[in-house]
Amino acid sequence: MSRLRSLSPALVGTALVLAAFGAFREVLAFGFLGHDTFPILASSRLSEPGDLWRIFTTQLMDGRFRADFYRPVLELSFALDWALHGLDPRGYQLTNLACFALAVASIYHLVRRLSGKETLLAPALAGLVFLMHPSHWEVLPVAARRSAPLGLAFTALCLASLLHPDVLAGKRRPRAAPLFALLAMATKESAFVLVPLAPLALWLCLRPRLGARPALSRALSLAAPLLALSAGFFLLRYLVLGGLGGYEGSGPANLLRGWPVDPALLLPPDAFQSALARWALLGGLCLCLAGMFSEAPSERGRENGPGLLVACAWLVGAALLIAWSGLRHPWYLTDPTGALALIAGLSAGRLAGRLRAERGLRRAPAALGLAALAGLLCWQASYAAPLRDYREWPQASARLTKYLSALERRLPNARPGTSLVTQPLPMYEPPAQGVPAVRGAAILSHYSLEAYCELAYPGRKLRVCTPQDPRDGGGGDSTNIVVPLPPGALESRWKAHRSNR
Repeated sequence: MSRLRSLSPALVGTALVLAAFGAFREVLAFGFLGHDTFPILASSRLSEPGDLWRIFTTQLMDGRFRADFYRPVLELSFALDWALHGLDPRGYQLTNLACFALAVASIYHLVRRLSGKETLLAPALAGLVFLMHPSHWEVLPVAARRSAPLGLAFTALCLASLLHPDVLAGKRRPRAAPLFALLAMATKESAFVLVPLAPLALWLCLRPRLGARPALSRALSLAAPLLALSAGFFLLRYLVLGGLGGYEGSGPANLLRGWPVDPALLLPPDAFQSALARWALLGGLCLCLAGMFSEAPSERGRENGPGLLVACAWLVGAALLIAWSGLRHPWYLTDPTGALALIAGLSAGRLAGRLRAERGLRRAPAALGLAALAGLLCWQASYAAPLRDYREWPQASARLTKYLSALERRLPNARPGTSLVTQPLPMYEPPAQGVPAVRGAAILSHYSLEAYCELAYPGRKLRVCTPQDPRDGGGGDSTNIVVPLPPGALESRWKAHRSNR
């Protein structure tokens, strides 16, 4: 029995990983979706030794995108995929699923670290809440968006290394934490939340035992290697990009422009569509809070208290970084969703602890709170991709395959010096009416097709242009592929960005 009990955490973690692969296995049949996938792949291939140096010394997509980012770990993952799979999309989708499964496992591991090893309820529920959130259907089908789950996984593993019991007890240093922080920051910019979060999390966990001032000193000492490595990476990023980078218009002024993250994206999608739904949401949250804080004041915060504060700080930090960018796309929700999963799991653990500790009617607040939390989570999970048939991505993949197949049939007969006019470029699959989880599936853009031709036809000189582009006049030893775009498809700032390159 004791051996089975010791194996239980590993079994639960393995079950969550297998569930992650099973829930989103449909993506293995999809093609190279998303506007940025082909450009990242084209800029990250390793055909000679100097290409590896180039990945670490140039911006993401080598200037093909209208914003400036530095994500060498993401590009290295594409370089490995290209070496293994070439232009077979199944390998890239499998890597995406593996990154997502790693994120689920890291959330599970972090909550085990924050909640203690006495119970599996909190970590198992946190992993399940993260796995079932509908926002992942915005991320997983697009290989270029794998930076979100991979960056979250490294961030969670960094926090788990920092908050190891031996580290908090002063028995050893968190040697793996700086490495995980570096990997996270080199994967996605949202990991810079670790700069304030790492010392804050250490201080919150050390303060009950050491007191405020000694805990602060110890926290800064433990976090010093991570902070120094983060500063070095930030300087490298600044030098490579020639500035802070990011999207045009990003900056602190965006923090004052409304909510950083739309609550309707994190909560059940129909939570604000009727008065009854709003009251149900508010009532459920009140019952959860009442159950969690129903104990005597002297007992508050002893069970999962620091962990809940760490999760809340992560949620706030992730939301502020999203607000800084000035964009609030649904596929930016991976980090807030991870923090929300931590909060849900740790709250459930706290409520279950109160339910076990009390007797008689004193158990009622915790029981009602646990029931309300279960209802809210089931409400949210009812929108998860495994339980609903979201057809936007399969339809987008079919349109992509049809368009590229038609192009491939015509290109062998296209002579140099001539122009080949394609069908209108399939840029988006619009969202289905009444289905709030998928906001539109991205397929191809002008610069995506340009990168695809570079990958698929390395021996031919092909120039992709639009009817408005002066390059479509033909001549020379290149074949011009003239791509009609939907009205308004090319943004003026993107044209300006390209002309300044």
